[in-house]
Amino acid sequence: MAPEQLLATSAKLCAEILAAVAEPGAQSVLK
Repeated sequence: MAPEQLLATSAKLCAEILAAVAEPGAQSVLK
């Protein structure tokens, strides 16, 4: 796996985790 691919994958994971932890209410507002 290329380093930039790994970075992109971990960035996506981080964003998803942050979104889930940050505020469950924010997600329903965005939808």
